[in-house]
Amino acid sequence: MGLRKVQESQTDTGAWAASSAGISTDILRNGPITEIRATVELTPSATLGGANQPDGLWRMIQNLSIQGGSRTYMTLPAKTEPVGGTLLHYLNRYDGYGLGHPISVITAPQRTFTPITFIMHCGVRPRDKWGHLNPFDASGFIPATQENRLRAVWVTGGDSVVDDTVNITSAVMRFTLASLLGEESDILAEMAEQEVRLPPGARAMVPEWSSEIYSHTGTFSDYTAERNVPTGAFLRRIVIVEQDDTTTEGRGLRAGDEVTGVALKLAKDGTVLVRVTVEQMLADFPPANVVEADDAALDFGGFTANGIFVVDLARHVGPQLGGNREYGLNLMGSGLAVGDVKLGFTVTAYASGDASAILYERLVPVLAGQRFA
Repeated sequence: MGLRKVQESQTDTGAWAASSAGISTDILRNGPITEIRATVELTPSATLGGANQPDGLWRMIQNLSIQGGSRTYMTLPAKTEPVGGTLLHYLNRYDGYGLGHPISVITAPQRTFTPITFIMHCGVRPRDKWGHLNPFDASGFIPATQENRLRAVWVTGGDSVVDDTVNITSAVMRFTLASLLGEESDILAEMAEQEVRLPPGARAMVPEWSSEIYSHTGTFSDYTAERNVPTGAFLRRIVIVEQDDTTTEGRGLRAGDEVTGVALKLAKDGTVLVRVTVEQMLADFPPANVVEADDAALDFGGFTANGIFVVDLARHVGPQLGGNREYGLNLMGSGLAVGDVKLGFTVTAYASGDASAILYERLVPVLAGQRFA
């Protein structure tokens, strides 16, 4: 029959529960999955016309991970105050997706819930070379048919995650999958048609995200607050959300005055790829939305959400660094040890409770002899 590109909203859903350690939903395994859309149908305890607090609609996700039997393919940095959904929403905006939700005001009987969609794109080309959205991007995928079970695990925070006075009454998470159905030869032909440029020796690429919460311990100058960057994969991007110490009703606030500089260093030989102030990164993001206590604030013009940074390593690497112009920095070498690659911060302001939520967007190759469909 050849290759089929199928987008399907599955019937299995996840039902929201406050402070859940993990709401598990089985994901269809019909073929390699190139993109997952998670749509949360949120029913609040009151209308949200004047009640939206900063990042209120994203706070129902503390973490969302896609887990196979032996590995986690995609995950978000999880903190007690929900921040994973905020990071994923703004990563979607950075990649050129839309707002992900309609107006938040709810008036029955037209609608009793607000749908919010989060997108987990498995490859490195969320848009194709013509600028079109690219849900069947074959540059990376989850080899679903090779798993005995594939699950989406949704971790939530407390019940006051929308606003100081508006809580979640109920919520359902629905999953829409973009999959490639066919034989391996069909998928390899599609990769060639899409002009996917794989690293040497790779038959395909698979997402293997990792994350951490870096709790600040004080102020640091000149990028000297450091984290060990995980190795063992191609590192495409690092996405960071700054979490303020101030929390109200279990909601965390973003902060733009804590981390003022970000660096990436190859400590083994002293090479510096990134050493920048964070203000210049604001030029990379589109206007923010639903980030003020009063929706009317948006009437005064667009602005960029602060405290969110993306370090795109595909911009920096070349053959001399053993990287790939689409998949980023090659950190798979056997000679790499823990601490050979450092993420550095300049921390200008500090209070106990400040933290950086860090996502390492990584991909690993499918090698000769390994199946993916």
